[in-house]
Amino acid sequence: MAEYQLPEPLAADDEQALAEEMATKTRAIVEDEGLRKGGGIFATSSIWNNLVLMCSVDKYIYALEKNTGKLVWKFLTGGPMTTFPIVNNKTVYVSSYDHYIYALNVEDGSLIWKFRTGDINFASPAYDDEFVYVVSLDGYVYALRASDGSLVWKFKTGNIIVTFPTVLNDMVLVASDDFNVYALNKRTGGVMWKFHSTGPPTTLALATADGKILSDVTHRKPLQIKDKVIICFATWGSDHIFVLDAGTGHLISHDRIAADKFFFPTVYDGIFYCGSQDQNMYAIELKTGRVLWKFRTGGMITACPGIENGVMYFGSHDNCIYAVNLANGTPLWKFRTDGQITAVPVISENVLYVGSGDGHLYAIGIQDQKLLWRFKTSAPPVKFELAEQLNAIKRLKRAIIHWWKPEAPRIKIYETKPAVQQAGGPAAYKTEIGYKSEVGYKSNAPAGYEMPKEKKKDWRDPFKR
Repeated sequence: MAEYQLPEPLAADDEQALAEEMATKTRAIVEDEGLRKGGGIFATSSIWNNLVLMCSVDKYIYALEKNTGKLVWKFLTGGPMTTFPIVNNKTVYVSSYDHYIYALNVEDGSLIWKFRTGDINFASPAYDDEFVYVVSLDGYVYALRASDGSLVWKFKTGNIIVTFPTVLNDMVLVASDDFNVYALNKRTGGVMWKFHSTGPPTTLALATADGKILSDVTHRKPLQIKDKVIICFATWGSDHIFVLDAGTGHLISHDRIAADKFFFPTVYDGIFYCGSQDQNMYAIELKTGRVLWKFRTGGMITACPGIENGVMYFGSHDNCIYAVNLANGTPLWKFRTDGQITAVPVISENVLYVGSGDGHLYAIGIQDQKLLWRFKTSAPPVKFELAEQLNAIKRLKRAIIHWWKPEAPRIKIYETKPAVQQAGGPAAYKTEIGYKSEVGYKSNAPAGYEMPKEKKKDWRDPFKR
């Protein structure tokens, strides 16, 4: 990217209006009754030894055996959870809509302590060896003592906070919807620097000066880095991409991309990867601001990608998980679920773990693209209103007509490279979607947990997946 001066700020009234709009949209999401009723998984899972840990909107955090998907333990909170669990040593920290932060024993799920904030906790916490750092929709950053959950300090920002904090050296980095990125002293809460951007910042992605990844959704350990660190983020509403010096908060560069609202970014080998509301995954070169390629799905992309061995894995609101070539954005395969994917895929030992809005956690082998197992959350019963009853009748009719039709394959693989349009150079690169072959939705995984049943649909129970 070229060097730039900070772009012209919005007028005070426009800035306030945009901040209020974002806060209103966030409230609408977290207060949605459909979300609160279900058992969907909208957050990233965590791996600890032989366990997969995940949070669900059915109010439970689950611990599953990594290789089999069998339930080891589960813990009930007082509200839905759309955040991912954080593990330090043998303690797992989770945020809930019930205003509490929970510290649990990761081996058995027993409660160690809990702390109440002033509002819904929409983002996951961060930690170092002594403190746990929590953000909330009340606009505060909290520092809690890791041993007992007691409050050490709290810092008030000017609006809600929906993105998780990051610990770097002696700082806690926080992005608030008041348009500011804050660097707070992790022991006192004092402001070390702050940067005012052109819109509410997205999640912060940290990298070395030459663009090597340090921190994103899937890298949550506290960082101790002596060399120069850069902070990369986009903004909602203005679609600028900013690069800051993490030590001072000074602007290094910025660029503006013709995209419709970026979400969660990651930086890998000097490339800024980020999904957007316009249904595209973008690869943007940090040094030049060029769009190297973009990959279009059938829905908006709200989670950052996972990257492994030259392949990018990410989900979309079109219910699918995609694997694409990191170098040029050409597709490799996709896996279909029955709900939107807002969680970041986590990869461990050639297995991809990802949750879906359909209430299942999926374990998929990335080398053979086979479903190894899936686990269903325990959603509470739903009371159908009149409109839902009418819809249920339509679904029943559809089920009676089509009950004999076999289920469509969930995994689709590209056998040939799809056509691309290269006119105009890298900035005009476009990936065309066209699947060439299909493989069946089958697995020889061990028994003891839910697996898809290879049988005809039962017309008497059309809602049963």
